Amino acid sequence: MVKARRVGHATFETPDLEKAIAYYGEFMGLIVAEREKDRAFLATKIGQLVIELNKADRAHCIKLAFEVAPNSDFGELARELSKDGVRSELRNDSVPGMGQVLSFKDDKGTTIDLFKDWSYLAKHAQVAGVGPLKLGHVAFFTPDIQRTVAFYERVLGFRVSDWIGDFFCFMRCNTDHHTVNFFTGSDVKLHHIAFELKDFMHLENSCDVMGQKQIPIIWGPLRHGPGHNVATYHRNPDDQVVEFFCELDQMKDEELGYFEPRPWHRDRVGPLAGGGFPPDAVTPRGATHNPGKHATGARPAFRLACRARATSGKARGRQARSRRTDKKPRACRRDSFAAPAAAIQVSAIRADRADIRSDGPAGSRRRQAFGPNCRRGTARRRD
Repeated sequence: MVKARRVGHATFETPDLEKAIAYYGEFMGLIVAEREKDRAFLATKIGQLVIELNKADRAHCIKLAFEVAPNSDFGELARELSKDGVRSELRNDSVPGMGQVLSFKDDKGTTIDLFKDWSYLAKHAQVAGVGPLKLGHVAFFTPDIQRTVAFYERVLGFRVSDWIGDFFCFMRCNTDHHTVNFFTGSDVKLHHIAFELKDFMHLENSCDVMGQKQIPIIWGPLRHGPGHNVATYHRNPDDQVVEFFCELDQMKDEELGYFEPRPWHRDRVGPLAGGGFPPDAVTPRGATHNPGKHATGARPAFRLACRARATSGKARGRQARSRRTDKKPRACRRDSFAAPAAAIQVSAIRADRADIRSDGPAGSRRRQAFGPNCRRGTARRRD
């Protein structure tokens, strides 16, 4: 069986290649590592490939690349895939920085490339824009979620981390709580793509960048239930939903069978303890599935608003020293990204975070998913 270790990069078709490159470069803070007439490869500031863009008639995610162990034998993996009825082929030099890849299609028609050798596409560089650490996860709509989940378990070695009802599954291939997500829908299409940021401060800075670039935040910041990551959502020029996140749950030891205890897990009160289902603005255009009908009793998202304005480092420091957490939330400025009713000062959130104390891992081993219709993750401690 193939054992995927991490997601390497995602390949997107886009009708406006120049606009997409500008978004990923100027706003996202990725480096254009290589450029062809109808194709571009973008890497993080440390040089890892994360996005491939191809000019086409429509906007669509057509391929995911997963890294496998360096001692993997592609011939043996091809034979294993064949036993599962999956046809595969070896390709050479299809992507810069990679040698041979084993390519095939998953059950819903998305191309999967397996690679084991790679190199940095660019030197470490200071970048403008958000500057994410890595591609975190990719979520798709699929008509038959049980079949898709079974394929990724059986063929690619993924494990189920969480379910929301029977229509939204979170799957992992390494310590991260999820690397791929699947959502029940009538057609195969992208649900969202997510990039990991360093920490909460990095997430706040990304909100400032969105304010400067006049990119509205359509959901968040909030802390999710499954995965417990803090996240924001916006749309890219191709109208696809993009997530920035940090503080995702980690499964450090599969044998223990539980995620690393965190003070904000649902069995203890913590900051941004929210969840619920996203507003309609986050649902990809044309989606037919309405998760709200499954959301009985789910709590609404606990949102906060960061004022989106550019300030110098000194001014930002003065503001931080002068903030008081006992003040009432102020309405957002006209150019901020959130509605005034949702405005909660970041300083108050930070104060809540600083007050959290954990009494050790024993009380947090039993992690809970959010909402009465959200089943527990299938990861269990092995006796």
